Parts: sequence; structure tokens; C-alpha cells
Amino acid sequence: KELYGQKVVGTGPFEFVERKVGSHVLYKRVEKHWRQTPSYKELEFRWVPEGVTRLANLPDGEDVELMRDALRQIGIGMREEGDALVVEGLGGPLTVREPLALFLGNSGTATRILTALLAAGNGEFTVDGVPRMRERPIRDLVDALLPIAGSTQITYGAAQGFPPLRI
Repeated sequence: KELYGQKVVGTGPFEFVERKVGSHVLYKRVEKHWRQTPSYKELEFRWVPEGVTRLANLPDGEDVELMRDALRQIGIGMREEGDALVVEGLGGPLTVREPLALFLGNSGTATRILTALLAAGNGEFTVDGVPRMRERPIRDLVDALLPIAGSTQITYGAAQGFPPLRI
């Protein structure tokens, strides 16, 4: 906890842009990243505990579809309205009663975002993907989450530092 804000965690194919306390954190994609250029141009994280959020201009692509599917599986309501996606806030913490396994293909973006989101939730989750995903390191993110995740435990299902993860 004492190093929070001082030690930078690797963000993969995204570059940190800004953080506004109580509002958001913004990242932009790294064009021609050595792995691949992400589908998302920007990632903006905002806390939306209730109500609805309207997302416009979402790109097509496997990353986006895998993220949508995973969010639906964990109980986040969403619906299409014209060219926009309407996402319904939960009005409280993310909670599942039964263990939930999420398959995220080869989407490192979805894996990292959901790992952080699920670490703040209540329940038992497994995050996994294709065999290639199991070769992509995630230890830096897990190490950064553990000191701020309260009683949440994050363990590796196979090789230390790599997916699958049990949260």
C-alpha cells in the first residue's frame, strides 16, 4: 500500500494518459504494439455503481465481443439502442453466488480489465483463455492488486505469473 501511486504497473498495449481522483483513469492504445494493436482506441475507467451508461462508437472485434459476453455472465445488464450500448449499473458490489468461469480467448485487454474488476467483487471467479493466453504474463497486475484487494485471494491455476487465474 505504501508504494501505491509510486510503482507503475505494466499496461501492455496501452499508455497511461491521466487520472482524476473520484472521476476516471484514461489510457490510450499504443499503435503498432509489438503484440498487436488493440481494438479499443482508448480505455476510460469510471465507477458507475447505479443508473445507466450509454457507450457509443464501440469498435467491432473479438476483444469487444469477449468483454461484452463476460460482463453479461457476471450479471451486468446491457442492451443495444441504435448505434449505442446501454450498460446498467449494479447499484452495489459485483456478487455471484456460484463459481463462475470466464473464457476470454486471446484478449489480454479483457483479461486485465476483468481481473481488476473481479478482485473488487464478491464470489469465486476463474479467468482463462486460449493456450496462447496462458503464455502471457499477468504477475505485475496481480502483485499490484493484492495489497489493495482486501481479503480477495488471487491464485494461478497453472504456471506462476500466468493465466488461468482464480479470484
